[in-house]
Amino acid sequence: MFQKQFKLQSKNLVKGSDKKKLRDNVKRIFPTLSSEEMDLIVPLKGELYLSRVAGTQTFLYQSDVEPLFIDCTGKGDLWPTVFTLWKVPSMLPPLVIHPGVQSHLERGADLMLPGVVPSGLETLKKGQRRYVYTEGNRAAVAVGETSTGQAEITKLGMKGRAMEIIHVVGDHLWDLASKEAQEFPNIPVPIETIAPSEETASEDSTIQLSPSQSIDSAFIQSTDPIEPAIESATQENDSDSKSEISETSSTPVQVENVMSQDEILEISFLTAVKKGFPVPILVSQFYANHILPSRPPGTNLDIKKTKFKKISTFMDEKQKEGIINFKQISEGVLQIENFDKTHQSLRGFTVPEYAVKGNSTEISSKIQVYEMLKPVPPLSDLFISQGQDKTKLYAPAEARKVLSEYIEKQNLEISKNSPKINLDDTLAKILRKVHQGSEISKQDFFKMILGEMQPWHVIEKGESREVKKGNPKPIQIQTKRRQGNKHVTLISGLETFGINYEELASELRVKCASSTSVSEEHSGKNPGKVLLVQGTVIKEVSEILISEYKVPKKFIEAETPTKK
Repeated sequence: MFQKQFKLQSKNLVKGSDKKKLRDNVKRIFPTLSSEEMDLIVPLKGELYLSRVAGTQTFLYQSDVEPLFIDCTGKGDLWPTVFTLWKVPSMLPPLVIHPGVQSHLERGADLMLPGVVPSGLETLKKGQRRYVYTEGNRAAVAVGETSTGQAEITKLGMKGRAMEIIHVVGDHLWDLASKEAQEFPNIPVPIETIAPSEETASEDSTIQLSPSQSIDSAFIQSTDPIEPAIESATQENDSDSKSEISETSSTPVQVENVMSQDEILEISFLTAVKKGFPVPILVSQFYANHILPSRPPGTNLDIKKTKFKKISTFMDEKQKEGIINFKQISEGVLQIENFDKTHQSLRGFTVPEYAVKGNSTEISSKIQVYEMLKPVPPLSDLFISQGQDKTKLYAPAEARKVLSEYIEKQNLEISKNSPKINLDDTLAKILRKVHQGSEISKQDFFKMILGEMQPWHVIEKGESREVKKGNPKPIQIQTKRRQGNKHVTLISGLETFGINYEELASELRVKCASSTSVSEEHSGKNPGKVLLVQGTVIKEVSEILISEYKVPKKFIEAETPTKK
């Protein structure tokens, strides 16, 4: 409603008698307000202004610092702004949305059902006033009128529009507030998160899901992406912690107590060590392939939100405790050499049932891609001289370690800790275009030598491991214009990384709050399956592929449409 710029036709001071009438009208529309709450949102003291939006019948009630109420018809049909709801969240029942949906609302989209957490929908009716908050923080991000009800959801499932948005964070009504008023609060979500209806407050803190309801994913807490602060082919971007609501037709859904990030990290680490893992192993691989899959179901882990901030700091503490032993094999690259499953910290620890079962489908859908290198002649002779296996596949960090040891053994550094080296006859033959005795920086040397190695890649998914020659073909993401000015996002090439099209479509339907479909493409250069997502969601899709499916960014090709 306020996505476009507007002008205020007038700004009149509300008199004391009119302020009392306003309070009476607010009490009539929101009867659950206490006198103390009323004083917070419509104080008797202090100045209050009434303005009209030019060219409309919409009026705004404002204080000196922020808009308070919207009168959409000019007849006392009041809607609270997000600023008012921050003061008294209980004045309206909420709809809780998944992380990532807010950005779509801020761009002017209405709220779609796939983006809504299903808790509290048993009281949902069409035409209700409700506000929206992102799971994990009760602070309102939008307010609007519901477009469907529980009866329709039971019949049709979680499809279609949930709410028509009246006002949202970041719109032009938001711009009327002062910078201080716009500071987004963090309002804790109470344990009883089931919203009361407008008519009556529900005392039951559980909901019963109908067997016909189609819920792809539902969470209680928010997630932030992970980004380990160590050199690794694995990168984790932002994900807030999530607690999962089980889909069931017979068991009420209960809200679980929230685990801290430190607790999730600790239990995941102990579970991974107790189950065991192959050594030696890079810390980055141990984190991605063993710690993360050992998380409690429905949770995620943001290492930056723990007290350690970096995975290397956490591992250093565990080494001091004597649980693991690691060493630095090159700058920024740590490798675990061994671990002690009999350590006192593990004696009374039992592997959780979810970890024994493999952590369900959530983990099975995640993959890990490793870029590997194989030495070929004449470089393979150098590896043999260093006691290495020429048929083995090496991670880039491992190959650099072999080369560094060769430089040190042959005394090729110009001086101690020098950034440059002298090439001997062996290295000159490998590089061909560079003569013996030439000086070259270590950075350029490693880049050129690694470029002489044969590329391979390893794809791990759950317990399976696939080794292929060459670099993996990139995933292609592009947008196309269809039916006028509407855009769709097309995704192809997922099979290279073992990603299931239907699983990703289901996840994107929730996280992007958009319709998705999978079809077969029989024409073009690359025939095969194509995943279609309504709207332009290239950024969102790329972030999910990088952070959750562990696809290296270099293997994602995003193409935007040319403007005409």
